[in-house]
Amino acid sequence: MNAKYLAQIRAQRTTDGDKAVWLPAEPEPVVMGMHGAVADHYGLGNERKSHATTIDYVVASAAACLMGTFGRALQARGVDLASAGLELDATGHVVEDGGVLVLKRIEVRYRLDAPADQRDAIERAHAVHHRACPVSRSLEGSIEIETEVDIVCASAGGTRSP
Repeated sequence: MNAKYLAQIRAQRTTDGDKAVWLPAEPEPVVMGMHGAVADHYGLGNERKSHATTIDYVVASAAACLMGTFGRALQARGVDLASAGLELDATGHVVEDGGVLVLKRIEVRYRLDAPADQRDAIERAHAVHHRACPVSRSLEGSIEIETEVDIVCASAGGTRSP
């Protein structure tokens, strides 16, 4: 298989056990570590500075990629994102499996403020966007991903209806 792109990452373990990770196109490394329940699970508690976990980055990557893909699908259907205010919240469901914390499910909930006459276009875009998302497709079969969209429709009188 010929690769279209090679994602080349460099990582280094820091003296406190975190990971400094250099990502393509980023001038500075990001620090990945542990916090909260993950640090507690691995017996580290509050002994160290909290940093986002590698699992947090997987959830964030899936959510950000899905949002970009959804945004492009909306624009292709004439939805004006400059005024729509597309946002999301994502939750990763992590379970213990043989002593290891494993990401099993990602829930993504979009919020979009759009005119009522664009509801059908938004729902059509939402129904298919996950199939065009590189991260969603990469995780498919390993991690369940569920998305939903809350559309707040602005009426001509300036009030909103659900």
